[in-house]
Formats: sequence, C-alpha cells, structure tokens
Amino acid sequence: MTEEAIAKGSALVSGDADVGGKCMIQDQAIVMSGVLKFDIQVCGEGRVLRSRVTNASPWLQGCLRIYGTVSGKVEIYGSQVILPGMTIDNPTEDLIQIKDDVVQVYPFEKDRPKSPEPFHKAKEAARSADME
Repeated sequence: MTEEAIAKGSALVSGDADVGGKCMIQDQAIVMSGVLKFDIQVCGEGRVLRSRVTNASPWLQGCLRIYGTVSGKVEIYGSQVILPGMTIDNPTEDLIQIKDDVVQVYPFEKDRPKSPEPFHKAKEAARSADME
C-alpha cells in the first residue's frame, strides 16, 4: 500500500496487490491481487482477486466502488459501482476493458507479446504526441 491508501476494519490486503492513491479497503473486503489506483473503495464483502484459471489480475483505476467481486484479466476505468452479488470474472486470456459505459474485449493473440497498453498510458502518449 502506497501514498494515502488505507485498510481499516477487518479488511485484508495481501499477495501481490498494489494499492495506491486514496484507495480505501474496509469492512470485510479482501484484496489479494491487482492494481488499484486513485479513489477506489472496496467495501463490505468486496473482493479483488487473481483468476484461478489464468492467474491474471485486475487493473482498477478511477472512482470505483467495489462491493462485489472482480477477478482475472479485467481493466476498469472511470466511475463504476460493482454491487454486492455482482461478479466480473474473466477466466480467459482475453482482456475485458470497461471505461465508463463502454465494454471492450481484446481477444488473446498467441503471437502478441503483451496486452494492450492501459488506457492511462495511451492517453499520456497521445498527449505527448500532441505537444511535439
């Protein structure tokens, strides 16, 4: 946990989880894997986990509230709420990317060396190119 991130109550942050920014993990929430940045709250029985099938971890960034479960090769950006009982679980090698109200799937390609660049890096690269 870095920056101003905190865990309180009976919350658990462990494994290879990278929690930063103003993230708050509270109540009985469990974060065992993934990257959480900016203003994310994992509350109640919320879970952020590595996929049991692919071993991939989520990338979460923005103003998110997680009360359900997120696992696998999933990137979520913007303002989203994962309600109690909801599960976003990607047991495949494909990338599921959710930005605001848009869901995109990037199929796994055996010859592709890595997943698409996270949205924030692509945005920064575009901004740098505009400045040149």
